[in-house]
Order: sequence, then C-alpha cells, then structure tokens
Amino acid sequence: MRLAAILQAPPFLCILVALLYGSSYGQSPESSSHPASVSFATSYFVDSTASLALNDIKGEAFSPISSSNFRVPFSSHSIWFRCVVQNPTSAEQRYYFEWQSPMIERIDYYSPDSSGQYWRQRGGNLVDKEARSYLENSPTFAIDLPPDSATTVYFRINNQRGFRSDLRLHTPTQLLKAQLSHAKLFSFFSGLIFIRLFFVLLLSIFAIKEFTFRRYSLMIVFRSLAFWGIIAVLGSTLSSLPKAQVVINFLSYHLLPIGYFLLIKALVPLDRFPAMVSRLIHLLLAITIALSLAIVMDYQWRWLLASTYLVITCQGLIMVLYLVAIYRKYPINWYYSAPFLLGMISYSCLLVNLVGWLNFEWVFVAGTILFILEIFVFGLFLGKIIMDYQSAKDNSERALEVNRLKTQNLQELDRLKTNFFTNISHEFRSPLTLLIEPLNDLSKKHPEETLLPIMQRNVRRLHALINQLLDLSKLDAGHLKPYIQFSNLSDFLRQLFASYESMAQSKEIIFLHEQQEPNRFAYFDADKLEKIVTNLLSNAIKFTPQQGRVMVRANYSEKELHLTIQDYGIGISEEALPHIFDRYFQTSPTKKEHTGTGIGLALVKELVGVLNGTIEVSSTLHQGTRFSIRLPIDAHSWGQSTPIVESPWSHPPVGEAVLEGEPTDSPSDNRPIVLLVEDNPDLSTYIQSLFQDQYRVLSAANGQEGWTMATDKIPDLILSDVMMPLMDGYTLCERLKADQRTSHIPIILLTAKVTLEDKLAGLSLGADDYLAKPFSRQELTIRVKNLLQQRQKLHEAFHRMLTQAPSQESTPEFSQMESKFLQAAIEIVKSHLHESSFNVDEFASEMKISRTNLHRKLKALSNQSTTEFIRTIRLNKAAELLRKEELTVSETAYAVGYESLSYFSKSFKEQFGVSPSEWALHK
Repeated sequence: MRLAAILQAPPFLCILVALLYGSSYGQSPESSSHPASVSFATSYFVDSTASLALNDIKGEAFSPISSSNFRVPFSSHSIWFRCVVQNPTSAEQRYYFEWQSPMIERIDYYSPDSSGQYWRQRGGNLVDKEARSYLENSPTFAIDLPPDSATTVYFRINNQRGFRSDLRLHTPTQLLKAQLSHAKLFSFFSGLIFIRLFFVLLLSIFAIKEFTFRRYSLMIVFRSLAFWGIIAVLGSTLSSLPKAQVVINFLSYHLLPIGYFLLIKALVPLDRFPAMVSRLIHLLLAITIALSLAIVMDYQWRWLLASTYLVITCQGLIMVLYLVAIYRKYPINWYYSAPFLLGMISYSCLLVNLVGWLNFEWVFVAGTILFILEIFVFGLFLGKIIMDYQSAKDNSERALEVNRLKTQNLQELDRLKTNFFTNISHEFRSPLTLLIEPLNDLSKKHPEETLLPIMQRNVRRLHALINQLLDLSKLDAGHLKPYIQFSNLSDFLRQLFASYESMAQSKEIIFLHEQQEPNRFAYFDADKLEKIVTNLLSNAIKFTPQQGRVMVRANYSEKELHLTIQDYGIGISEEALPHIFDRYFQTSPTKKEHTGTGIGLALVKELVGVLNGTIEVSSTLHQGTRFSIRLPIDAHSWGQSTPIVESPWSHPPVGEAVLEGEPTDSPSDNRPIVLLVEDNPDLSTYIQSLFQDQYRVLSAANGQEGWTMATDKIPDLILSDVMMPLMDGYTLCERLKADQRTSHIPIILLTAKVTLEDKLAGLSLGADDYLAKPFSRQELTIRVKNLLQQRQKLHEAFHRMLTQAPSQESTPEFSQMESKFLQAAIEIVKSHLHESSFNVDEFASEMKISRTNLHRKLKALSNQSTTEFIRTIRLNKAAELLRKEELTVSETAYAVGYESLSYFSKSFKEQFGVSPSEWALHK
C-alpha cells in the first residue's frame, strides 16, 4: 500500500515522503524491490510489572495489532511485541527489521539462532551508541531467515514517552535505499528550516526592527528547535549523555507555549479581552516552566503526558482567542497570524494523534500539508511585511522630521520671546531704579500712607519678574553657572521659610515647615536655591485657598538635600501636568489671581538642572500639588571644576548659631498691635480711626475670627464687643485667658450691657477692663494707653530681673499662668545651659508651642526675642558661677554653652558693663 511506503519517513514528516517520493513506493507490497510492513503480522503484550523475562511471556496471550501506524502510549510498563516472518525463497536470506520512530528510548530485540536459542540485541535513545547494534537514528535489527520456514522474533520496549510507529522488514538493498531517502528528506527539510531561521534572525537583528517581527522571529526559534527535537537530532547535537539528549529533545517542543504566548500578545489585542485571559496565560506559562523543572529532575511518563496535554490546551486557548477576536471584529495582524496558525495546527495534529484522540491516518497527512504551507505562506507574506515595515519606517522618519521642524520652530519662538523680554527687561531696569529708591524715601517720610507699601510690593514683584527673564536669557546663552559656597544650609532655609509666614498668615493658610537637622553645613548655591524655593513657595501659597495648608520639609543625606513642597490647593489637571515646566506655559486659571507669566516653573526646572539636581511633580486636581527636589550638597559632587566661593552672608559664632532663624518683627513698624473685634462695620471703622496713628490695628468681624487672629498674630491688646455672632465676647475672653499663647494679652470689653452683674461677669472671665457703650473717645484711648503702659512696665521689670546681677532680686507681678509660663521657660533653658547646640526649635518643642508663638509670647512678657531670652539666662548663670569662684572664665563660658570665649566676653560685657574677668575680681 502507499501508506506503508509513506511510513518509511520519520514521524511528522512521513507524509512528506509519500508526497515527494510516493511514486517510488507505489507498487504492491509483494514486489521484491520494496520493503514490507509487518505490523499486521505482529501482536503485543503489556507487562505492567516491567520485570518479566522472555521465557515468562512466551506463554502469555498476545493481542494483534490492527494498524500499520500503531500507537505506543505514555507508560512505565514494558510492552512486548511478537512478530512471525517467513522467507518465501528457497535460500537463506538476511533481512532487517526497522522501527519507524526515532523516539524509542529502550528496545530489546530477541531473535533465534539455528539451534532455536534466543539472543538479545539492545537499542534506543537511552542506550549508549557503542552498545547499540545499529548506527541509524531509528532502531534497525538484522535477522537471517532460513528458506521456506517461519521464524518468531520478540521485541521489548520500555518508553516513558508515547509515540507512533510502523514495523517494517527490509532486504539489504531496500534498507540502503530507505536510509538514503531518509537522509535526503532530513537534509532538505533541516536545511530549509535552518535557512528560514537564519534569514529571519538576520532580518530581525539588522533590518526589520519591528516589535511584532521580532516576536515572530523568537517563535520561529522555538519552532525550529522543536522540529529538531521531534526527529531526535537536537539532543545529540547539544550533549553526549543519552539521558540529557532525551530530555533536551522533549523539552524542545514542551517549551513551545512560551513562544506562542509571546507572539500572541503582539498579534491579538489581549487588552480587549477580560483580565482573566491574561491571568490564564500567565498561569499556563508558570505551569510550563514548572513542568520543565519536573521533567528535568524526574523524567517520568506522567510529566511527559501532562506536558502534552498542556501544549494542546495552550493551542486550544489560542484558537479560541482568534475565534473570539474574529467574531468581535478585533484587529488582527494576519500577515503573521496566518503562517503562525498553520504551523501551530500542524503540530496539534501530531499531538492529538499521539495521545489517541484522533486515530485516523489522514491526520498525519493534514499536519504535514499545514507544515509545508506555513513555510511557503510566511515566505509569501514576508515581502509584504518588509514593504509595510519600510513604509512605516519612512512615515516615522517623516513624522520625526516634522516634529524636529516643529521643535526647531518652537525653540526659535522661545528664543525670540526670550530675546524680546530680555531687551525689555534691560530697558525697565533704569526706570525701576528711579521708582524703588524714591518709594523707599517716601515710605520713610510718610509711614502713615497705606498705598505706599502696596506700591513697593508690586515694584518688588516687577523687579523679581525682570530678574527671572534675565536668568532665562543667561540660561539660553549658557552663561548661568553655579556659584557654590560652604555655609549653614539649615539656617539659610529656615530664614527663607520664615519670610513666607506673614504671606501665609495674610491668606489664613497654615504654613508648616521643618528640617531633619537644625544645623547642617553644606555646599550650595544660595542665590539659585533661593529662587527655586521662592518660586515654588509663592505658587503653593498663591494656589492654596483660605484655611488651606502648605507643608515644606527638608531632609538631608550624606550627599544630597531632599526638599519637598506640598500644598493642598487647586491642583493641576492630568493634561497640563506634563507641560508645567514648559516656558510660557500657563494652565487655564480658575480665578484671575491664579494667572501668571509662565516662566517661574520653567526657571525652576532650569536652575535645578544647573545645580545638577532633579525635580519631580505629582498633582491631583482639587487636592493639591507636591514638588520633590533633590540637590547635591557635598564637595565631591561638585568636584574641583566648580569654584567654591566664600559665603556672602555671615553667621554668628558656633555658640550662638543655633539661635538663628527665629521670627522677627518688621523693622519698619514697631508700634503695638491692637486687635479690634467688632461686628458693626461702621463702629469698627470709627474705632480703627482712633488708633491707627499710634498703633497697628487689626480687625475681626466676630469672635471666631478674633480668636483665629489673636492666636495667629499675638497682639499687644484686644478690644472686643460682647454681643457678636459665632462667638460672643465673653467666650472669646475666656478662651484667650485660658490659652498659654494669649493669656498675657490685656482685654477690654466694649458692650451695651452696663449692669454690675455684666461687668463682674466679664471681669471674672479675665477681662482687664470693661467699658460701656456709648463710650467716650478720650476715655477709650486713655484706657488703652494705660493698659499698654502697665504691660511695658512689666516688661522692664522682668528685663531688669534677668539682666541684673543674680544676687539682686526684683520680681515683677505677673498672673499665675504667665508666671508658670516664664518659670517653665527659665527652667528649660537652665537645664540645657551646657549644651551649645540647644536652639530655638528645641526650646519651642519642650515648651510645646510653635517657634513663632514662643517668640511672640516672650516678646510680650519680657520684651526680648527668644535668642535674647536664652542669652540672658546663660549670662546670668555665668555671672553666678564667676561670683562663686569655682570655675575659670573659659570653664564658665563652656559651662553655659559658649564655645567661643571671645564672643562670651563680648556678650557678658554688653549685659553687665564689665568683662567676665573684671566681674570675678569685683564681686
């Protein structure tokens, strides 16, 4: 039969033999010039124990084989085959049995000699080549048949891996022809597959750098290795060990799903499928890898069969994905999909036939035809793929050229804008000079004029914008270089942050700033860092609504500063976020005050780059924006190529450096602050007019606003109405007197309630005075003046107590809460006298009050800043120690926290009028 001739070829290619060389085997099996299939003359017996010998199975019942291409299943059993052959000639003739499968692992051949005794020959892939009785890839055994007599031979096969085969009988001439035929076919198809693989890899590496083509090339690598593994040549090429050869051959096509799924992600839009599809693919890939490890460590039939089912499952899933994509009209790349599916289905035919699902002889024919079609279809489509790639490449190059021209035009436009603004900025500098200085002079001559500060503020803003434009022009020209100085970075940032407290307070914004280290000396460019911080902080406060929050944190590592500025304002839209550092870019403002020039953040980005740093931004619309900046601050990062300049701003000695950065009052207006809490607008305006020449007057429309302003501004005196919405005057007074921050503030209640009980109620809550409406203008101004004078006398008394010699006692009279506050403050300072590093932040932390409120509280009680207060306590203790003559002057200085003896002597003399040595001598 033709089928018998076809099965001379190795499995998977047997049909190709029939298609290409079928005419050579088209005669009847009785023809003496062709081999005969003896499968139908063969029967089999399954030894489930895999331990029976030949003599044990001779009497067993053998079952006949009903197909020329019979299947040997995946199993650990031994399968015995018995074949009865007869020599039809009158002379002894040598014949050869050939098993048409290269997948046989172990086979024993038992043939009788002239005395009837059986001899064993060994073969199979797990047997060393030296121990085999044949040289061919498929097991081949010789037998000498006597004339006109039947001979019975036995075969025992032990195979973990299932396979299909035909048992054929050759004459020597027929065997030689069959081997030549096999060699031709092997050479042809191996060469064809190798040329395809080589050509595709060359294209993917050097010519077609398309993602899909490279995925397809990788799949071709997997498929080519699988082909050579199926015909059992890959393992022998890579290893000389029989066990390793068998494992390599099997894994070569077990790993095919990896190539399948890598390619399918490029051919089918998996993102349109449910998420569970991707999870299923990942699961199958994980199982593939796990099974591979199991097969390597334990080569058993159960893992091999599971692997076969796994590959069939993966192929079925891919077919389902294609069917769904076609049904739903998803876009599919058919230039790759068509040959891919042909090759995958051809391999599926082999596997389903191998596991016994389809026991039809035409399955091999279909698989082989599809295998051939895959190669030719891909060859036909390859030309189209190359043309499409070249077209896409040309389009991409044209698009890049268009984008390059657009970018060039935008850069030219930016350059023209920058040049224009630079020229205008230079023209503005002279007029600005003539505006700034006269305004300063007018402000000194007419401090009562309220419009002058507004004019000064806007002139300063105009000056800052002009400087920003000039900086941008320097950046474009490459003239803006870093000027690094070694200085106290913590101190620098602290002063910078403090300058924005009043701006935040004016908008009723909570402004929090903290640093990881209170004193960190580092290498940095003060001018550029100030511009970066001021731009970001100004924007943060600008785009944060009232009652919002702005937070700044500075963290230091050995080599860098990490600065984070977070606001909880209007945020930036997702569309605008990638462009906020573009020059002249502006987001769509929600309010007029949110508009800008579009150069601030662009300048920040450029300055950070000049300082070799990085800046990142994240934002959520209506929730806020976060900027994160990292700048190098160590000498090594700047190297010797960047000059280190001397710090342009000085620092006090080490013993006092920790006391810097505290809030200070504006030197332009040291008048006492009076807070007026009145809900009647006309009356509020009138009372403000009475005091605005002598005091700085703040106004609040109700008790709640008054409470917020009092705790924020810490005024010197409060005038409050009693009957007000939200919070009345009595409640306000009670809360102010109970709060440590505001308990010292004198309060005058203004009310229409004139009964004695009303007055007593107000005074019992802590009010310092009570004035009934309508009141006399003169009386109100005198009462305010007297209360402030009394407070001033307390200041002076407390100041004398601190600055006098310790032996001279002078105790001013404070309220119980104020006395406790001062006593606690004095005790905390005394407990840290020996620590030169004790600073304002630590002082405020132990007092459980903010630095700003601590400064204002001490200023109100002692008329001293926090620094002066600490210095006074230190010097008083020094005077006490010097009187006792227990320590020398230098030891005394170190004992009270001074590391600089000269600075200690200078400060001591300023407070006591004599040097420490003279004080000790004239005690």
